[in-house]
Amino acid sequence: MYVRPNFSTKAELERAIQNGDKVTAYEPPVRGESVMQRALIDAGLAPSSSAGETPVPKDKVAVHLEGPHSKPHTWCATAEIKDGCVVRVWS
Repeated sequence: MYVRPNFSTKAELERAIQNGDKVTAYEPPVRGESVMQRALIDAGLAPSSSAGETPVPKDKVAVHLEGPHSKPHTWCATAEIKDGCVVRVWS
């Protein structure tokens, strides 16, 4: 799974969670998504489901996150999701 916003490092993700910032998780879209669809979703102008993303469970104790997306991955983490948002990160 990836997160929004797109953090360059795991430390940035952890700081955002500690600060109470809203961080959402999502599964990558299926192949065939256009660059325009991705830009609209990232800007919050289109729902993520329009690009074929797999819905993320509202509450899940352990999910695997990695990032940054659209670049070579440099970090990964295990996280807890509550009400669709990442609320805790470990390992």
